[in-house]
Amino acid sequence: MGGGGPHPGFDQHFLTRESTARKLAELADIQPTDLVYEFGAGEGMITRHLVRQARRVVAYEFDRDLAGGLQKIARWIPSLEIVQEDCRRLRKFESGSKLVATLPFGITADVARKITVPGNSPYKSVLIVQKEAALKFAGRPDQTRFSLLAYPWFSIKVLQDLDAHEFSPRPGVVCTIMVITRRMEPLIAANESRDYGTFVKQVHSDGRADIRNSLKAVWSRQQIFEALTELGIDPDMRASDLPATLWIALFRQGRNSSRREQFAVHPPNFEPNPPPADHCECD
Repeated sequence: MGGGGPHPGFDQHFLTRESTARKLAELADIQPTDLVYEFGAGEGMITRHLVRQARRVVAYEFDRDLAGGLQKIARWIPSLEIVQEDCRRLRKFESGSKLVATLPFGITADVARKITVPGNSPYKSVLIVQKEAALKFAGRPDQTRFSLLAYPWFSIKVLQDLDAHEFSPRPGVVCTIMVITRRMEPLIAANESRDYGTFVKQVHSDGRADIRNSLKAVWSRQQIFEALTELGIDPDMRASDLPATLWIALFRQGRNSSRREQFAVHPPNFEPNPPPADHCECD
């Protein structure tokens, strides 16, 4: 189960450094009761560290020859299952599971979206990805639609750049380790998730615009002025420079404002001193 190189024709760079493979397993904090998925298992450089610690490992490898080699080894390791299939076809992650992956550049965005779906995601994902993509996912230096949509439910950290010599073949771009961890307590309630997503998609249409103009897509001028003033946000600040915590605060401010307006237009039918149920007014 050595490092080796990828099968010709696949846009993947397999890890060859033992110490980095061990570090990925450590970052995943694998417990003896864990189910761990691996995407892009290759020849098993990372896989062998996973099977030493986890209850069960389900390793995906799309290349038929590489998967065949892993399947021969899996015959002697009952806790290891090899799936010769595109990892994007996995329908659902087991609750509380973890993911370790060296992702081909061409499917990184697809996998990142797949593992940041609230209610259907691994508890922790430790990934080797292109650094440029990792920074966008994490909202660094600018907030992206992805980073804002993921933030209430996931913590995304970009940890460590890796040397090109650690891969076969060597990538022409910088690769890094990214860790995505599901929050134990989401920052957005389940019944707010759809509205929050709509808010982000409408307001973050152009990250270069200032927040005052971006908010015109959803609010009146008066609402914008009141919200930015109350939260102490510079109206000329670029929308993409706004921390994710303030995006959530703006979203909640908008919901509260809408409730106040609805209350003013349709006040509840309130009777200060209602008569008792058996009260009867006679002529």
